[in-house]
Amino acid sequence: MNVDGFSQQREKLRSHVQRLLQGSAIKPNSQQETITEAFEELHTAVEELLTASEQLDVTRAAVEKERQRYQELFEFAPDGYLVTDTAGKIQEANRAAATLLCVRQKYLAGKLLIVFIAQQDRQFFSSQMNNSQESLDWEINVQPSP
Repeated sequence: MNVDGFSQQREKLRSHVQRLLQGSAIKPNSQQETITEAFEELHTAVEELLTASEQLDVTRAAVEKERQRYQELFEFAPDGYLVTDTAGKIQEANRAAATLLCVRQKYLAGKLLIVFIAQQDRQFFSSQMNNSQESLDWEINVQPSP
């Protein structure tokens, strides 16, 4: 059951219970039937929610396995990779990038990428960062940390 389906079930159940509590013109036998129906719907909704939860756990485990695989590929890639935010601040760097820039990997996080860009490419880099509205893959020359 998807979230919308569960919400609809919940609203339907709430409506049944609300009618019971208001004590509208429901006959005693009809009240018992309404209560039984509401509990059956609640039971069905709980079963569907548990099934969805189990499916979510399986999906989470698969996503975590893929995330770990990506992280290992990123970390041990022979090429240097830097992930930046839209302002050019380094969010993540792999070992090869740190080696190429002659710094410790931990040092790179939070630093501005422009500091490591060769002087002749800084203007191009700045203009690209200022004009970019989407993620781009760039290849630029870098220089070791001063």
